[in-house]
Amino acid sequence: MRKIAIAVATLGLGAGLIAVSPAATAATDSTRAIQAGSITLYEHDDFGGRKATFSGTDCNLSNNTWSGSSTIMNNQTSSMSNGRSASVWLWDGAGKTGDVYRAAANSADSDLSNNPIGDNAVSCVEF
Repeated sequence: MRKIAIAVATLGLGAGLIAVSPAATAATDSTRAIQAGSITLYEHDDFGGRKATFSGTDCNLSNNTWSGSSTIMNNQTSSMSNGRSASVWLWDGAGKTGDVYRAAANSADSDLSNNPIGDNAVSCVEF
């Protein structure tokens, strides 16, 4: 009888978690992208302006555009938010060349100008 009570209690707890999960995970599109393990680059300091989200390596941003625009984003990044549980490397040259900046796991940087890569210099995203 005790085993049945534990099993019922466990099932009840699991059902309770499932019931609250959708509410607990409701968020904006940008937050969902970050939670999914990607990095978001922003056009301006303080996470402003247009943005572009990456979920894998792209080492030539010369023909990438900001989300919802036709503006090339290469060498235009001023801030970033890394929602991955691992580091992401940002390079100022295509093909992983030039200066590099390591975006630590689950970090954000509102102003890249005070880092080795500098402001408006990202040309490669490496996971």
